[in-house]
Amino acid sequence: MEQAYPYAPIIQQMSHMDENPHYLSIIHDKYRECTYRYFYPGVKLKDNEDPRKMFENRKRFSIMILDENLDIVGETMMPDNTYNPFMSFVAEDGLYIALHCDHPK
Repeated sequence: MEQAYPYAPIIQQMSHMDENPHYLSIIHDKYRECTYRYFYPGVKLKDNEDPRKMFENRKRFSIMILDENLDIVGETMMPDNTYNPFMSFVAEDGLYIALHCDHPK
């Protein structure tokens, strides 16, 4: 990436994180006796996409559901630009995830 931003090394690190797969968080659900593991598959940034926005607002992610032995029971890829994987919590009636900043609602 060219030195287009004043803090290019940080922007390069953000771009690297945006483009490479990694795990985001793990949340235990005591009501259903399972654990949710958020996974980010990485996306190739387009020339006009700002890595800073993508870094803070993941376009796509999946949620793995793990049983009490941490074996994978299932996995769901969430629709693009719909939910924010950094803002979620578990309540008695389920997993709640905040809407993505680009969600139409």
